[in-house]
Amino acid sequence: MKIAIAGYSGFIGSHLSDFLSHHGHSIVKISRLDLERSNNLKAKLNSIDAVINLCGSPIYGSWSESGKKRIIDSRILTTRAFNTVIEELEIKPKIFINASAVGIYDNDNVHDDESLAYGISFPSQVVQMWESEFYNFNIDVVRKVSIRMGIVIDKRGGFFKKIYQFRHYGFLPVISNDEAAFPLIVLNDLLKIFEFSLVNDKVKGPVNAVLPMPITSGDFYYKIRSYSPFVFIFRLKPKYLVPFLGERILRLTENPIVFPRKLLELGFKFDIPDIDCYLKKLRG
Repeated sequence: MKIAIAGYSGFIGSHLSDFLSHHGHSIVKISRLDLERSNNLKAKLNSIDAVINLCGSPIYGSWSESGKKRIIDSRILTTRAFNTVIEELEIKPKIFINASAVGIYDNDNVHDDESLAYGISFPSQVVQMWESEFYNFNIDVVRKVSIRMGIVIDKRGGFFKKIYQFRHYGFLPVISNDEAAFPLIVLNDLLKIFEFSLVNDKVKGPVNAVLPMPITSGDFYYKIRSYSPFVFIFRLKPKYLVPFLGERILRLTENPIVFPRKLLELGFKFDIPDIDCYLKKLRG
Protein backbone atom coordinates (compact mmCIF):
# COMPACT_ATOMS: atom_id res chain seq x y z
CA MET A 1 0.00 0.00 0.00
CA LYS A 2 1.00 3.60 -0.56
CA ILE A 3 0.51 5.29 2.82
CA ALA A 4 0.67 8.99 3.71
CA ILE A 5 1.77 9.64 7.31
CA ALA A 6 1.55 12.94 9.18
CA GLY A 7 3.47 13.12 12.44
CA TYR A 8 6.15 10.82 11.01
CA SER A 9 8.98 12.48 12.95
CA GLY A 10 7.52 11.74 16.39
CA PHE A 11 8.35 8.71 18.52
CA ILE A 12 5.40 6.62 17.33
CA GLY A 13 5.42 8.04 13.80
CA SER A 14 9.10 7.32 13.14
CA HIS A 15 8.79 3.73 14.33
CA LEU A 16 5.53 3.23 12.43
CA SER A 17 7.10 4.52 9.21
CA ASP A 18 10.00 2.10 9.58
CA PHE A 19 7.68 -0.78 10.53
CA LEU A 20 5.37 -0.30 7.55
CA SER A 21 8.29 0.16 5.15
CA HIS A 22 9.84 -3.07 6.44
CA HIS A 23 6.53 -4.82 5.70
CA GLY A 24 6.55 -3.71 2.07
CA HIS A 25 4.47 -0.54 2.19
CA SER A 26 5.47 2.71 0.50
CA ILE A 27 5.51 5.78 2.78
CA VAL A 28 4.72 9.36 1.79
CA LYS A 29 5.69 11.84 4.53
CA ILE A 30 3.28 14.71 5.20
CA SER A 31 4.98 17.77 6.66
CA ARG A 32 3.52 20.62 8.70
CA LEU A 33 3.86 22.86 5.64
CA ASP A 34 1.81 20.37 3.58
CA LEU A 35 -0.98 20.56 6.15
CA GLU A 36 -0.98 24.35 6.01
CA ARG A 37 -1.16 24.47 2.20
CA SER A 38 -4.07 22.51 0.72
CA ASN A 39 -2.50 22.35 -2.75
CA ASN A 40 0.60 20.69 -1.30
CA LEU A 41 -1.50 18.23 0.64
CA LYS A 42 -3.69 17.43 -2.34
CA ALA A 43 -0.60 16.70 -4.44
CA LYS A 44 0.84 14.43 -1.73
CA LEU A 45 -2.46 12.52 -1.39
CA ASN A 46 -2.80 11.89 -5.11
CA SER A 47 -3.02 8.12 -5.74
CA ILE A 48 -2.62 7.34 -2.03
CA ASP A 49 -4.15 4.13 -0.67
CA ALA A 50 -4.23 5.16 2.99
CA VAL A 51 -3.75 8.16 5.29
CA ILE A 52 -2.49 8.02 8.88
CA ASN A 53 -2.65 11.19 10.98
CA LEU A 54 -0.58 11.13 14.19
CA CYS A 55 -0.36 14.89 14.72
CA GLY A 56 -1.05 16.27 18.18
CA SER A 57 0.82 18.40 20.69
CA PRO A 58 1.58 16.50 23.96
CA ILE A 59 -1.38 16.58 26.34
CA TYR A 60 0.92 16.86 29.36
CA GLY A 61 2.13 20.33 28.30
CA SER A 62 0.91 23.59 29.80
CA TRP A 63 -2.82 23.91 30.48
CA SER A 64 -2.85 27.69 30.40
CA GLU A 65 -5.42 29.18 28.00
CA SER A 66 -2.80 29.42 25.26
CA GLY A 67 -1.49 25.94 26.10
CA LYS A 68 -4.96 24.41 25.87
CA LYS A 69 -5.55 26.15 22.54
CA ARG A 70 -2.28 24.76 21.18
CA ILE A 71 -3.19 21.24 22.31
CA ILE A 72 -6.66 21.44 20.72
CA ASP A 73 -5.63 23.19 17.49
CA SER A 74 -2.76 20.76 16.86
CA ARG A 75 -5.37 17.98 16.62
CA ILE A 76 -8.46 19.66 15.21
CA LEU A 77 -6.82 21.71 12.46
CA THR A 78 -4.67 18.89 11.07
CA THR A 79 -7.61 16.46 11.06
CA ARG A 80 -9.80 19.09 9.37
CA ALA A 81 -7.13 19.72 6.73
CA PHE A 82 -7.08 16.03 5.81
CA ASN A 83 -10.88 15.72 5.74
CA THR A 84 -11.24 18.80 3.56
CA VAL A 85 -8.68 17.66 0.99
CA ILE A 86 -9.84 14.02 0.95
CA GLU A 87 -13.38 15.20 0.24
CA GLU A 88 -12.07 17.15 -2.77
CA LEU A 89 -9.96 14.34 -4.22
CA GLU A 90 -11.30 12.63 -7.33
CA ILE A 91 -9.61 9.35 -6.37
CA LYS A 92 -9.85 9.01 -2.61
CA PRO A 93 -7.79 6.83 -0.24
CA LYS A 94 -9.45 3.59 0.86
CA ILE A 95 -8.79 4.24 4.55
CA PHE A 96 -8.11 7.17 6.86
CA ILE A 97 -6.69 6.34 10.30
CA ASN A 98 -6.61 9.09 12.92
CA ALA A 99 -4.79 8.88 16.24
CA SER A 100 -6.95 9.05 19.35
CA ALA A 101 -6.70 8.10 23.03
CA VAL A 102 -8.46 6.07 25.72
CA GLY A 103 -8.57 9.31 27.69
CA ILE A 104 -11.92 9.90 26.00
CA TYR A 105 -13.60 7.59 28.55
CA ASP A 106 -14.69 8.39 32.10
CA ASN A 107 -13.02 6.71 35.08
CA ASP A 108 -16.20 5.30 36.60
CA ASN A 109 -16.99 2.52 34.11
CA VAL A 110 -15.40 -0.38 32.26
CA HIS A 111 -15.11 0.42 28.55
CA ASP A 112 -15.01 -1.52 25.30
CA ASP A 113 -14.68 0.19 21.91
CA GLU A 114 -18.38 1.09 21.69
CA SER A 115 -18.66 2.69 25.13
CA LEU A 116 -20.20 6.16 25.10
CA ALA A 117 -19.46 6.91 28.76
CA TYR A 118 -17.08 9.81 28.13
CA GLY A 119 -15.29 11.90 30.73
CA ILE A 120 -15.57 15.59 31.53
CA SER A 121 -11.88 16.36 32.19
CA PHE A 122 -9.87 18.50 29.78
CA PRO A 123 -8.04 15.48 28.21
CA SER A 124 -11.37 13.74 27.64
CA GLN A 125 -12.89 16.85 26.07
CA VAL A 126 -9.88 17.18 23.76
CA VAL A 127 -10.31 13.61 22.47
CA GLN A 128 -14.06 14.07 22.06
CA MET A 129 -13.52 17.20 19.96
CA TRP A 130 -10.78 15.43 18.00
CA GLU A 131 -12.95 12.44 17.10
CA SER A 132 -15.95 14.66 16.38
CA GLU A 133 -13.85 16.55 13.83
CA PHE A 134 -12.58 13.27 12.37
CA TYR A 135 -16.04 11.77 11.83
CA ASN A 136 -17.65 15.09 10.90
CA PHE A 137 -16.86 14.45 7.22
CA ASN A 138 -18.79 11.32 6.22
CA ILE A 139 -17.09 10.10 3.06
CA ASP A 140 -18.75 6.81 2.09
CA VAL A 141 -15.87 5.32 0.11
CA VAL A 142 -13.27 6.06 2.81
CA ARG A 143 -13.09 3.64 5.75
CA LYS A 144 -12.35 5.58 8.93
CA VAL A 145 -10.60 4.20 12.02
CA SER A 146 -9.67 6.07 15.21
CA ILE A 147 -6.95 4.25 17.16
CA ARG A 148 -7.62 4.97 20.84
CA MET A 149 -4.17 4.44 22.24
CA GLY A 150 -3.34 3.59 25.82
CA ILE A 151 -0.07 4.56 27.48
CA VAL A 152 2.62 3.46 25.04
CA ILE A 153 5.61 1.70 26.61
CA ASP A 154 8.94 0.98 24.99
CA LYS A 155 12.46 1.10 26.42
CA ARG A 156 13.64 3.25 23.49
CA GLY A 157 11.48 6.27 24.24
CA GLY A 158 8.55 7.88 25.99
CA PHE A 159 7.91 7.88 29.72
CA PHE A 160 9.00 4.24 30.18
CA LYS A 161 12.52 4.96 28.96
CA LYS A 162 12.78 7.84 31.44
CA ILE A 163 11.82 5.79 34.47
CA TYR A 164 13.52 2.55 33.40
CA GLN A 165 16.93 4.20 33.14
CA PHE A 166 16.86 4.82 36.91
CA ARG A 167 17.48 1.09 37.48
CA HIS A 168 21.19 1.98 37.25
CA TYR A 169 20.82 4.20 40.34
CA GLY A 170 18.98 1.74 42.55
CA PHE A 171 15.58 3.46 42.74
CA LEU A 172 12.40 3.99 40.75
CA PRO A 173 10.84 7.50 40.78
CA VAL A 174 7.05 7.26 40.65
CA ILE A 175 4.18 9.76 40.49
CA SER A 176 1.23 7.48 40.95
CA ASN A 177 -2.36 7.09 42.01
CA ASP A 178 -1.91 3.42 42.86
CA GLU A 179 -5.59 2.48 42.64
CA ALA A 180 -6.11 4.05 39.21
CA ALA A 181 -6.26 1.91 36.09
CA PHE A 182 -3.17 2.00 33.89
CA PRO A 183 -4.20 1.11 30.30
CA LEU A 184 -1.02 0.14 28.45
CA ILE A 185 0.07 -0.88 24.98
CA VAL A 186 3.55 -2.05 24.02
CA LEU A 187 4.91 -0.11 21.04
CA ASN A 188 5.45 -3.12 18.77
CA ASP A 189 1.87 -4.31 19.28
CA LEU A 190 0.62 -0.79 18.59
CA LEU A 191 2.49 -0.79 15.28
CA LYS A 192 0.89 -4.15 14.46
CA ILE A 193 -2.54 -2.72 15.29
CA PHE A 194 -2.03 0.08 12.78
CA GLU A 195 -1.10 -2.39 10.04
CA PHE A 196 -3.94 -4.73 11.04
CA SER A 197 -6.35 -1.81 10.70
CA LEU A 198 -4.92 -0.88 7.31
CA VAL A 199 -5.34 -4.29 5.70
CA ASN A 200 -8.47 -5.61 7.45
CA ASP A 201 -11.64 -4.09 5.96
CA LYS A 202 -13.67 -5.14 9.00
CA VAL A 203 -11.83 -2.68 11.24
CA LYS A 204 -13.96 0.46 11.41
CA GLY A 205 -14.65 3.26 13.85
CA PRO A 206 -13.00 3.47 17.29
CA VAL A 207 -10.45 0.79 18.21
CA ASN A 208 -9.08 0.42 21.75
CA ALA A 209 -5.33 -0.14 21.48
CA VAL A 210 -4.55 -1.49 24.95
CA LEU A 211 -3.30 -4.71 26.52
CA PRO A 212 -6.07 -7.30 26.98
CA MET A 213 -5.02 -7.79 30.61
CA PRO A 214 -5.80 -4.64 32.65
CA ILE A 215 -3.54 -3.46 35.44
CA THR A 216 -3.52 -0.70 38.06
CA SER A 217 -0.84 1.96 38.33
CA GLY A 218 0.35 0.52 41.64
CA ASP A 219 0.68 -3.00 40.21
CA PHE A 220 2.53 -1.66 37.16
CA TYR A 221 5.27 -0.04 39.22
CA TYR A 222 5.40 -2.97 41.64
CA LYS A 223 6.01 -5.35 38.72
CA ILE A 224 8.81 -3.17 37.35
CA ARG A 225 10.33 -3.21 40.80
CA SER A 226 10.08 -7.01 41.05
CA TYR A 227 11.69 -7.61 37.65
CA SER A 228 14.49 -5.07 38.02
CA PRO A 229 17.33 -4.48 40.49
CA PHE A 230 15.75 -1.44 42.10
CA VAL A 231 16.58 -0.87 45.75
CA PHE A 232 13.39 1.04 46.48
CA ILE A 233 10.47 2.91 44.94
CA PHE A 234 10.56 6.68 45.44
CA ARG A 235 6.84 7.49 45.35
CA LEU A 236 5.13 10.88 45.13
CA LYS A 237 1.36 11.20 45.35
CA PRO A 238 -0.05 13.50 42.64
CA LYS A 239 -1.96 15.67 45.14
CA TYR A 240 1.31 16.88 46.65
CA LEU A 241 2.45 18.20 43.26
CA VAL A 242 -0.65 20.26 42.50
CA PRO A 243 0.91 23.53 43.84
CA PHE A 244 3.78 23.08 41.36
CA LEU A 245 2.17 21.40 38.33
CA GLY A 246 -1.46 22.39 38.71
CA GLU A 247 -4.63 20.38 38.18
CA ARG A 248 -3.22 18.50 35.21
CA ILE A 249 -1.06 16.25 37.40
CA LEU A 250 -4.27 14.84 38.94
CA ARG A 251 -6.05 14.38 35.63
CA LEU A 252 -3.03 12.77 33.97
CA THR A 253 -2.66 10.15 36.71
CA GLU A 254 -6.32 9.05 36.52
CA ASN A 255 -7.19 6.56 33.79
CA PRO A 256 -10.17 4.46 32.69
CA ILE A 257 -10.44 0.65 32.62
CA VAL A 258 -10.39 -0.27 28.93
CA PHE A 259 -10.61 -3.53 26.95
CA PRO A 260 -9.67 -4.12 23.27
CA ARG A 261 -12.84 -6.09 22.47
CA LYS A 262 -12.95 -5.21 18.77
CA LEU A 263 -9.37 -6.32 18.11
CA LEU A 264 -9.85 -9.61 19.95
CA GLU A 265 -13.10 -10.38 18.15
CA LEU A 266 -11.46 -9.72 14.78
CA GLY A 267 -8.62 -12.12 15.58
CA PHE A 268 -5.76 -9.75 16.35
CA LYS A 269 -2.93 -11.54 18.20
CA PHE A 270 -1.00 -9.58 20.79
CA ASP A 271 2.70 -10.43 21.00
CA ILE A 272 2.67 -8.97 24.53
CA PRO A 273 -0.72 -9.68 26.19
CA ASP A 274 0.31 -8.45 29.64
CA ILE A 275 3.02 -6.40 31.33
CA ASP A 276 4.75 -9.47 32.79
CA CYS A 277 5.55 -10.72 29.27
CA TYR A 278 7.19 -7.42 28.41
CA LEU A 279 9.25 -7.19 31.59
CA LYS A 280 10.43 -10.80 31.23
CA LYS A 281 11.49 -9.99 27.68
CA LEU A 282 13.46 -6.96 28.88
CA ARG A 283 15.17 -8.97 31.56
CA GLY A 284 15.66 -11.81 29.08
